[in-house]
Amino acid sequence: MSIVRKPHNLVTSYWDDSHFFSKAASSLDPRKIEQYDYLSPEEKRVIRYAILSSFLFLEAFINAEYFDEMGYVDPRKISLLQKQNLDQILTDTYFEDKWSNWIENISKKGKQQLKGTKEFQKIKKLKDWRNHLTHYKIHNLMLVANDIETIANAIEANQTAKLAIAWYYNITGKNVPDWINRDILLK
Repeated sequence: MSIVRKPHNLVTSYWDDSHFFSKAASSLDPRKIEQYDYLSPEEKRVIRYAILSSFLFLEAFINAEYFDEMGYVDPRKISLLQKQNLDQILTDTYFEDKWSNWIENISKKGKQQLKGTKEFQKIKKLKDWRNHLTHYKIHNLMLVANDIETIANAIEANQTAKLAIAWYYNITGKNVPDWINRDILLK
C-alpha cells in the first residue's frame, strides 16, 4: 500500500492566490499593460499580489519538499530540537540555494549545474521582483514599480512558478503528484 502524500496547506494556498491573481491581472485592460500611471490602486495591488504569491508558492513548495525529503512525514512527531533545527534551516537558507543545492541533494541524478539554467534564472528574476516589492525603501520602490508592476509581469510570475515545478520534477525524477498535474501543470 502506497502512502498518498497530501500537499502542504501553504503550498496550495499560495498557488491558489498566485493563479487567482494572475487570472485577475490578465483580465485587466490590455491597453494598460505598459501604462503604469493609468492603473488604479486596486489593479496595481492585484499585479503585486500575483508576483508575491508566485514567489511565496515557490518558497513554500521547496520548503515542503525539503521537509518530506528529510523524512519529517508527520509534523506532530517532530521533537523540539528537530523543530528548532528545521526552522533555522528553512529560514537561514537563501531562496536560490533552496532551488539549487537542495534540488541537487534531492535529485537522484547526482550533482548538476542548476544555476546556469534558464529555469533557475527565471526563479531568480522572480526573487528579485519580490525583493524590490518588499525590501526596498519607498523612494527606491517608486523608481522600479513602473518596471515591475505590469500585467505582463504578473502573468510571467505565474508562468515562472509552473515552469519551476515542472523543472523540479524533471531534475529530481520524482513522480508528479496528481494535485500538481491537475492544479498547476495542466492549468
